[in-house]
Amino acid sequence: MVLQNGRTVPTLSLQRCLSGSLLAVRYWSSLNMMPAEPCYDALCRLGDDEMGRLLDEAGDERFRLKASRFAASLSQEPPSQVLYQGIMEALGYTRNKEPFQELARRLPLAILESVCRDKGYQERVALLRALLLSMAGLLPRGDARMEWVWRCLGDREPLSLSRWHLFRVRPENHPARRITGAAHLLARFGDEGIFEGVLRLVGESRCDIGRLEAGFMVAGEGCRSPGRRALIGQSRAREIVVNIALPFAFAWASDNYEASLAETALWLYRIYPKSGENEITRGLVKLMGSKASALVDSARRQQGLIHLDNTFCRPRRCDICPLSRRLASASVPL
Repeated sequence: MVLQNGRTVPTLSLQRCLSGSLLAVRYWSSLNMMPAEPCYDALCRLGDDEMGRLLDEAGDERFRLKASRFAASLSQEPPSQVLYQGIMEALGYTRNKEPFQELARRLPLAILESVCRDKGYQERVALLRALLLSMAGLLPRGDARMEWVWRCLGDREPLSLSRWHLFRVRPENHPARRITGAAHLLARFGDEGIFEGVLRLVGESRCDIGRLEAGFMVAGEGCRSPGRRALIGQSRAREIVVNIALPFAFAWASDNYEASLAETALWLYRIYPKSGENEITRGLVKLMGSKASALVDSARRQQGLIHLDNTFCRPRRCDICPLSRRLASASVPL
């Protein structure tokens, strides 16, 4: 690498050696992985049963917090809009979560539904995709063929392209593909409405949890082509179910005295299969002990790990962390 002063310095590229983002590597490298860390080798010190109970409790707490946030939103906006915003947020992943949220606010579900009323599925998809991509600022303005889109949007200001994080984003994760997936998903629920459709799926999934997950999966356009990935695959669909659909259904059902639906949503959450691992779950499992991976065998326990990380690990609040407190009070033979 050449510096500004003209000097050349040796450079070692680690790009292919890193499995996560630089931010995640910086965070985990800052943790003290020595035995002095309060939760170091926690599984061995607490045992499977106690650790499992702790992760279940932490997972339930994360679920309750999500449901509480949905309940607060439901007091201010229509249920369908709240659910739509939640799904759009989930489709944004970590890097584009905020622009997806803003897109859902600038182009409310009521507008999309009014435009697509009495249309067939394929026409709905085309309309929704054009409207969402235009409002996202990902379609160039000035094309005469798209003039009707701008008339539908009226004086709504599209998002600036600078709002999107596009640098080093894999093609299959590009926001335009995720927005196309959203268009298919909204079109799928076009006849009954996404709010009614999702609540129906939750209620019907007690006997077949696979139906709920499949309801959020969208195959890739031309997916028969080799290597063509789904617009919304199983992993992302599972994230939507666990983080959006179930806590939303629980919040709405609790506020509307639908005890059976609330019970079903909580039950599904507690038995739901785990998702793929991420930097947080991999790091904490490694910290707690080599056998911890087998113990984290459900979405509920994965969510428990994420709750512990967000609430206690990252802000370094070990003194009030339930895990470190249980470890401190545990009887450890010398």
